[in-house]
Amino acid sequence: MHAIATVSLNGDLIDKLVTIAAAGFDGVEIFEPDIHESRATPREIGRRARALGLEIISLQPFRDVEASGNLMRQLDRLEMRFALMNALGTRLLIISSNTSRHTLDDSRCAVGDLRIIAERAHCRGYRIGFEALAWGTHIHDYRDAWNIVQRVNHPALGLVLDSFHAQVRREPLDTLSTLPAEKIFLVQLADALWYDDITMIDWSGQHRCLPGMGMLGLDAFIAALNVTGYSGPLSLEVSSPRDATTSPYLFAQQGKRTLEQASNKPQKTDEANNARDRSIAVEKRH
Repeated sequence: MHAIATVSLNGDLIDKLVTIAAAGFDGVEIFEPDIHESRATPREIGRRARALGLEIISLQPFRDVEASGNLMRQLDRLEMRFALMNALGTRLLIISSNTSRHTLDDSRCAVGDLRIIAERAHCRGYRIGFEALAWGTHIHDYRDAWNIVQRVNHPALGLVLDSFHAQVRREPLDTLSTLPAEKIFLVQLADALWYDDITMIDWSGQHRCLPGMGMLGLDAFIAALNVTGYSGPLSLEVSSPRDATTSPYLFAQQGKRTLEQASNKPQKTDEANNARDRSIAVEKRH
């Protein structure tokens, strides 16, 4: 399945859905601020997406949750997200690793919080995807996120892998290639030009681009992913702002082509392992 996050396009959410469907996507990730800015209610948004033939594959992002030191407040916030998910008709909620300077440097607390959240989601038939943001306060590496997911050990909690977050920190891909496919709930793709004098959050928010148009070298990431046997959705999350003259439809069309090209990369295990090994060698030299 090929999807795109609504944060990738300009305009009202309903107009975005029409554009995404017209460009040939199968699914969509709903960026929560788009809901609050839309002329439509969450239930209307869900109905419109289904009428257009789009599956809403996730609601995102749920921020600053784990190890916050105030679990009850986070659970109250969680219930509001569950209500939105019910209205939209989606079953996956993406939790981004905590970026608050007040978050506790306590992995046991993070594990405990996410276990309770996963169980609440499970009771409602929902799933939680945990994503390491490159600027996360204590969890900013997909390997650390995977360690937390493993320790929680709950069927409703899995990983969300974003190629941007993994690659801007030059994280080795050897662990990625060993991940069990069933614990990868979603994969997001984005490229970017390389900068050495910019914050991670500005880099992500202002300078992402479509796969193949930047300098991150997505082939090694995709090759390592292919080793896992992952067959779930591939989603574009390209959050860079575009001016009013950029056609959302043409951009969405171009994005769909990049996902098709990524899906058609060679998936033979030997080739993927070789690409992974080359990536690791480069990482070590740096």
